[in-house]
Amino acid sequence: MNKTLSRFLIGISLLALLVSGNSAVALLPNGQSSDQKIIEFIQNHPGEFEAIDQMSLALFGENYWVKLPDLPTEVTGTQAEAHIKSLSPGRATRATLPLDTFTVTVGRASVSGGIYVTGSVVFKSTYAGQADPDDIGSLQFAIPPCMAPTNHTIRTYSGSGASTGLGYLSNPNLAKDSPIWRISDRTSGFVNQAQRSSASVLLTKSGCSGTSTVQTAYVYEHNQSGLIRSISSSFGLLSVTYDVPTLKLRRSSTVMTFSW
Repeated sequence: MNKTLSRFLIGISLLALLVSGNSAVALLPNGQSSDQKIIEFIQNHPGEFEAIDQMSLALFGENYWVKLPDLPTEVTGTQAEAHIKSLSPGRATRATLPLDTFTVTVGRASVSGGIYVTGSVVFKSTYAGQADPDDIGSLQFAIPPCMAPTNHTIRTYSGSGASTGLGYLSNPNLAKDSPIWRISDRTSGFVNQAQRSSASVLLTKSGCSGTSTVQTAYVYEHNQSGLIRSISSSFGLLSVTYDVPTLKLRRSSTVMTFSW
């Protein structure tokens, strides 16, 4: 689905809600709650930040916030998409992948159940040729003990827009506050089968006193040939070892900081 059509459908589906007034728990015409609607759209449309921003504003009256690696502060989804479109293409060096092979971002949406945090990866459309070894993604948090990431989800989509189901949670207990996913990216018919992916959690809190500072970032390592032997992740650190030296590229969203 192209972005113009996505935005048109958002407007149609939210029309009744906008007429009756905003409500974080209102039911939309198809019976979904506002939380379900925004969460499903974020999962299904990695990198479509302007459309997500518009939906968040319509449902909750708040922007969808995104942290880009080359900007010092978080920006709205609309601003993030405009900035990404303005970037010049990178260049490859010998035995390396160009830095713009893929982009990594982290975003957050305020929902009635907590804060929905998503790490998104979008490979450029001209990139294909991956072998089958897994990539690694980790959504890292620095949070107080009264908060926890829940409802772990990952979605992958091919260059043609098809849902491909190539991601899975590696071990939810290995890094409780920095969950790790594996993405079995590959190419079929010269089409990247994991061109876009989104890894998400619902950040919840219980027993917190007042507001606290939350920090989060999404780190993604693209692996061309090595078999993964071990993985560990914590806030600010991702360690991956392979059976053989491999061509790889690691990128991070940089840190998003907010109070909650």
